[in-house]
Parts: sequence; C-alpha cells; structure tokens
Amino acid sequence: MRTRLMDQLTRADDLRRAQDAHELTLRYQPIRTPGGALAGAEAIPHWQQPSNGLLRLDEILPRLRQADLRVSIIRWALGTAGRAASGEPGWPDPPPDEPPPLLMVAAWGPCITGERFVPELATLLRDTGGDTRYRLCLELDEDELGTGRPAVTAALADIRRLGVLVCVGDFGASPAPRGLIGLPFDGIRIADGYVRGVERDRTKHAAVASVIHFAHLLGAQVLAGDVEDSAQLRVLQELDCDLVEGPLLDPDGPQPSLPRGDRPGGPPISGHPISPTENRHR
Repeated sequence: MRTRLMDQLTRADDLRRAQDAHELTLRYQPIRTPGGALAGAEAIPHWQQPSNGLLRLDEILPRLRQADLRVSIIRWALGTAGRAASGEPGWPDPPPDEPPPLLMVAAWGPCITGERFVPELATLLRDTGGDTRYRLCLELDEDELGTGRPAVTAALADIRRLGVLVCVGDFGASPAPRGLIGLPFDGIRIADGYVRGVERDRTKHAAVASVIHFAHLLGAQVLAGDVEDSAQLRVLQELDCDLVEGPLLDPDGPQPSLPRGDRPGGPPISGHPISPTENRHR
C-alpha cells in the first residue's frame, strides 16, 4: 500500500498543484552536538496533502522524473529556510568569534549547476544575513555527486566561495567513496542504515568508525542521523562523531519553526578550506 501511495504522490501534476496552492511547508529537525547542545537545524520539505496528511518530501523528490519541478522545490526550500532563519527571534545568536548556527538544506546536482543558482544564492545570503544569522550547508547525496561531474565540481567551488558548506549525504550507501575523489566538501552524513544497530553490530561499528576517521583526516565533520537510543549515542560519542540528530534527542521530530536556542550552543560544521586531494590530520 505504501508503495502505491508513493507512486501516486510522485506524479508531477500533484506536486505542481501543491506548490501553487501553498501546500508545501518546511519542518525543522534540530541538529545537536553529542552532548545535546543545539548546533543548528535541518530544513525538510513537507507536503500538507489534503487526503493523506503531512508527508515528508525527502522520500518523494528523488523519485521525480521532472527535473524542473524538483529544482523548483529545492529553490523554494532554500529561500524559505533562509528567510525563516533571518526573522526567527528564538534562533540562537552565536557567541563572539564563533560561527552562526548551521542551516542544512538538501540540494541536487542539476539544481546547483543551473546558470542562475549561484548568483541567486549570493543574493539570498546577503538579504537574509547568511553570514551572521545562519551558516548554510547544502547536502548532496553521495550517489548523485558523480552526475555531470565537471559542472558539479565547479559549482561546489563557487558555492563554497560564498561561505556555504557542502555535506555529502547518505554516505556509505554506495559501495565505495570513489565518487568523492576531487570534490570539495565540508561534512559527511552517515547513512542511517549504519547508525541503526551500530551499538551491537561489529560490522556497522567498524564502518562508522572508518567513516569518521576518513572525514576527520580530510578536515571534515560527521553528522549521524536517526539516533534512537542512548546506546547508539554513546558509541557515536566514543567514536568522536561531531553532530547528531534523531528521536532520542528530539522525540517530537521535525517542527514547523526553527528550534529555539534554549540550550547552550555548540559548534556547527566548521568547514576547512582544504583542497580535494589534501589529507590533513586534525
């Protein structure tokens, strides 16, 4: 039944109508340090579908065949999230000499390589305080980074020059990290399948440890999502994972507004200006 529903919901006309009818909305999942301090938030597009309720679009968008519609929704999400961070009074102000909170938004290769994307992103950052109110991080799935490689590499370089961070999403879902060779990035999100069971499965434990070590050698930081219990969190802390999110820390899940800075802030992905071929020990 779920498969049939997902197939129905990926119809382009439904999503185009939903966007025109303002049925799309963002929900924000807090991102925290392993100690629980608020480090930022992930902006997740949802669809307030009249007959099926609130549905996450991060499962639907990759199934879309209509590239223009997917690009349109990503651009809408970026603008909406940036304006929300600019105007949210409870969004934490960073301590002096520390970067602002992280704001993560999922992107896509054909979106970031569009002719207008980087100039319009620069305008959005300028108009919404992207250097003071938030620090934008674009997440691109590992298995999509090899598509249109020269254009993607050039776009990522331009994006990072704006001070925007790049996170490799769903890392570990592909057989090997060959697709990352030569690409600039600042962070890695471990695939959820490796986080689930990391506390009891020796293979997953070794894989997560390897990913964290790999990222740290490159000066990048690591986010683990879908953390469900304290045993998983304890293992991630022991392995020196940098950032976490999930129901253990925020049982209510993504919320309609940005999380308030009611707990001491923690450092978001910092980003290191290293070259793609440089390995650097922290």
